[in-house]
Amino acid sequence: MPQDSSSVADQPRDLLRQAFSLHQAGRYSEALPLLRRLYEQDRRNYFANLLIGIDLLRTGQRSEAIPFLQEAARLKPSEEFPFEYLGEAFAGNRDFAEAFAAYRNAAKAAPDSAESAIAEVGFHLTRFAELAGDLRRTERGLAYSYCLQALSSVSAASKAELLRRAVAISPDSPGIKSELAIAEFSAGDFGNAAKTLDSALKADPDDLRALLAQAMLAAHGGDWKLAFVLLDKIGARSKASLATARRDWPEELLAPSGTEADIAQIRPRLFVSCVRNGKEVCSSHSLSNDLPRAENTAGLSRSSLFKQQRWEALASRPLPANPNAQDWSFRGLAFSKIGECFKAIPDLERALAHSRLPSPQDQFFLSICYAAEAGAVADQLEKIGGQQSAALHLVRGDVWLRLRSDPKNAILEYQAARAMDASNPATSERLAAAQLEAGDTEAAKLSAEAALKIDPNRLSAKRTLARLAMDDRDYPRAVELLRQVTQFDRQDMSAQVELANACSQIGQADEAFRNLAPALSAGYPDEKGSLHYLLGTILVKLGKSDDAQRAFRRARELSQHFEQSGREDQSARP
Repeated sequence: MPQDSSSVADQPRDLLRQAFSLHQAGRYSEALPLLRRLYEQDRRNYFANLLIGIDLLRTGQRSEAIPFLQEAARLKPSEEFPFEYLGEAFAGNRDFAEAFAAYRNAAKAAPDSAESAIAEVGFHLTRFAELAGDLRRTERGLAYSYCLQALSSVSAASKAELLRRAVAISPDSPGIKSELAIAEFSAGDFGNAAKTLDSALKADPDDLRALLAQAMLAAHGGDWKLAFVLLDKIGARSKASLATARRDWPEELLAPSGTEADIAQIRPRLFVSCVRNGKEVCSSHSLSNDLPRAENTAGLSRSSLFKQQRWEALASRPLPANPNAQDWSFRGLAFSKIGECFKAIPDLERALAHSRLPSPQDQFFLSICYAAEAGAVADQLEKIGGQQSAALHLVRGDVWLRLRSDPKNAILEYQAARAMDASNPATSERLAAAQLEAGDTEAAKLSAEAALKIDPNRLSAKRTLARLAMDDRDYPRAVELLRQVTQFDRQDMSAQVELANACSQIGQADEAFRNLAPALSAGYPDEKGSLHYLLGTILVKLGKSDDAQRAFRRARELSQHFEQSGREDQSARP
């Protein structure tokens, strides 16, 4: 956004100056009538469209804001600001496919903009966190949640343990057993790897990851002929899947010297040669460049392509005229499997939007893709600003805090960013959140107050201070702060739940109910049942005993399910 009105001096000066002054002061409702008058004078006025869109967004009118922001983007496609605000508006309306596209368009419009990169990473990490929470709401989703944790495990043994928990919870979820077999092999647990592989192949003989585990076990047992056949089968179906297998194949698992010359099939020959050369010389990416295309699949249906995991062919197949959730899911999963997350994300988001019941598998791969895209944007930012830019430290801090749940490393990055640019309220705001997560409440309070001193409208800083007030049992102060947050963003369910809790502590049962009941009805996560129990206590205070008993019953059901899941986790430990 322009920082002062001098950059818009060619517009009707007095009207725009007044409106812009109100806008900068955060008095959006007062600015809107003036901006609408300016808009009526010239509907193609870029600043009128942009500022109306922003001020509608800031007053909670997201849907109304979108057409104005779209027009601003059309008028100046080289400006990133309309796209960034469009991303915020679409995300607020839970149209995540369009939000993703808007943030990408902002990055394309201003590829050297650190601010655009920060906004894009923020969206990716927020969506990642939301999806990770959604996964834990169902039994099958919880299994994939363990798979998500396994991806970041530092050792093969810990990865295998997490995947065993996933299998124990949902043994029929696609792809988990094959990943467990690979993890067990990598951990040196060859006996269990063979048993897990047998179960995986019985469940799905077309699972390419299971075929990889089978090839690894065959090679380990000295049956290289079978290993070559299996590697060729993988590559014939999906070039990307064979290239990805390079990462999992142990460096020490080498074919006998001179074997390459005796391998008739080109795919396993290239694969074996790549492994022999080492990862520094031959990576998955370089192997992918050398491998031939997968087999021709012209006669196969979309469902057959999906079943046989012919990912490149499925990704390139046109969608039906009126795609349904499965159509979007098939193509989105295919894109994710071949590493094209920027194409996978919109498809998988549309699959979830079109589904009556969200697919945990779609949510899982969507989470992976958002994490990958956040990392890619961070890498791009490093190229833009160098190793020591404040923006880069800010993004790194976001990754540590929101993707890796490591507040201590996040604090170091945020402090480095603030040392370079103390005037950015976002840095102090994020630092406060990290300090709160790390348990340094006094520092968190100081950082949040510093952010609000620069910009009184920083919502995250207010949330931090509200949490601190709750911890200090200063419930009236918490209510005051959380009301400001929810008034700004009426669809922020987590803030509504926090406000409901604070209101219940000071006897404001009506307001507590108005905030908590809609959030739970909309599916706000309540894994342990504690929020339904809180709802029950609120309903008792309101004299609604029948409704209260229903809430208490639901709380017991959720609590029992959570305890049962915990017992299953323990029984799955080796």
